[in-house]
Amino acid sequence: MKQEKIPITLKEKLSFGAGDFAINGMFTFISSYLLYFYTDSVRISLGNAGIILFTGRIADALASLLIGGIVDRTHIGRDRCKPYIKLFGPLAAALMCLLFFMPDLSDGVKLLWGCLVYAVFSICHSVTNVPYTAMIAVISDRESSRMELNVFKNVGANTGAFFVTFSAAALIAYFGAVPGRGYLGTAVFYAVFFLAAILACVSNTRERVKGENSEKISLRRSAQAVFSNKNWIVFIVIQCAGMLYMIIHNQSIVYFANYYLGNECLSTIFFSLTPIMCVLAAPCMPILVKKIGMKKIMLLGHAMVAFSLVGTWVAGKNIPLVILCAVLTSLGWSIATGIIFVINAQFIDDAERKTGLRLQGFMTSIMTFFMKMGIAAAGYIGPWLLSLGGYEAGSVLSGRALAAVSTNYVFMPATVALVLTGVCAICEMPSSERDVTTV
Repeated sequence: MKQEKIPITLKEKLSFGAGDFAINGMFTFISSYLLYFYTDSVRISLGNAGIILFTGRIADALASLLIGGIVDRTHIGRDRCKPYIKLFGPLAAALMCLLFFMPDLSDGVKLLWGCLVYAVFSICHSVTNVPYTAMIAVISDRESSRMELNVFKNVGANTGAFFVTFSAAALIAYFGAVPGRGYLGTAVFYAVFFLAAILACVSNTRERVKGENSEKISLRRSAQAVFSNKNWIVFIVIQCAGMLYMIIHNQSIVYFANYYLGNECLSTIFFSLTPIMCVLAAPCMPILVKKIGMKKIMLLGHAMVAFSLVGTWVAGKNIPLVILCAVLTSLGWSIATGIIFVINAQFIDDAERKTGLRLQGFMTSIMTFFMKMGIAAAGYIGPWLLSLGGYEAGSVLSGRALAAVSTNYVFMPATVALVLTGVCAICEMPSSERDVTTV
């Protein structure tokens, strides 16, 4: 591979982080509030809400799978990644607003509208997210520079998430002064900021790393090049399962705070903890990589999630202890996922060294596809468990329904996190850049 010898400025690093401020901000608002908007605001049944979420997330996963190969096969001007962000990022911001507008028509029309808008939004979001994520491999080929970019990416992503989680409840109440417009007004408010951040990212970043291969690469050849690496396959499966448990957990925060703890305002605290912990953890990740290696970082993070959720169960309705456990859960998740894009970028370099093919788009899209499949499964499993427990919006919940809420918030995520801790303990995961090649 070849890299242009142009230094990465602070302005470029901040602009790169701004991209994930927008991308993760949109994701956070939708993953945190869309299910609750459907079930408790516009009164869509849990079954139909689950279908909408599952449809959108399957579209998201499939788009993620396809766009990476397209990125690897196309140049638009000098760039591979940025043109997709510039076109589809603004479309995703606009469609986010439409997701929180529901026509007052029959249940069948609501279901059709929700599925259609969420599917189109998910495609646009993926066609923005995959090229953006792949950019970490094309802005620089140096591990130290990538670690720095990853810090700015994580800070940007979690600043966007915190911006949403800290302000959403207040904004929904403010815009809700006009009946039926609380969520829509909030979405429009966020879209303005996210659009500005996307345009800053596109305008101020530069793709420097150019692959040696200029020919079009077949899908079969790409797949053969990367799927022979068993360590990478284990790595992307871990990301899939991690997204599964964390999205189930996050979707249940409003329900857990409102129905189990009896204080919906606590949801703002719980939602805000993850971005805060991620921002605090991000500068420490390069130090942790040097001290204990990448494998142990992932193991430590998932173990913290598992045991802190067990602590949540032990705490019962003791709110200070529940909040303390939520802090540890968020910190664990931040550690477990803090360097996954750096690891993937190193696997990309390793594949190029072995095969001569630079497949940043394809490998990023496969990883993103697996993560989105975890999200899609969570979008179905979470509502299904609530329905199985007899949950009814706005009513006093039965013991079974409260158990379903606790299962989503505590038991399902804790079980999966514990399994991933075991997988990380026995798998061959790279602990440094030179270890990536030992497959």
